[in-house]
Amino acid sequence: MNIELYDGTRTLYLYTRGTVGDPPEALRQLLRYMEQSTDENAVNDSLKRIHHMVETVKRDGEVALSYMKSRDREEQIRKEERQKVEQEKQLILSENQRLREEIVRYKKELAELSVRS
Repeated sequence: MNIELYDGTRTLYLYTRGTVGDPPEALRQLLRYMEQSTDENAVNDSLKRIHHMVETVKRDGEVALSYMKSRDREEQIRKEERQKVEQEKQLILSENQRLREEIVRYKKELAELSVRS
């Protein structure tokens, strides 16, 4: 799918398992490699360079650690947000209960005033 944006740039969506169209062989090879990044699928010079970079990054412990730290941090942020939502939910429920009790009290006072009149 090809989408032209307002600023003249384009976004191209590629589907690795698409069946429409007749893409060039180099694009088919890239999509195959993207789906399975193996030595066997790195069939041309460009893909071999990409594969070498991918393997280098995979072996780099610092990159892996950084990735794990960022993933852990994202999970921590999600957990904190869930806790905040739960706290806000409890506050709303408490306020709702307080308002219901206040309404009951006002109704009783109104009923007592009606009886006195």
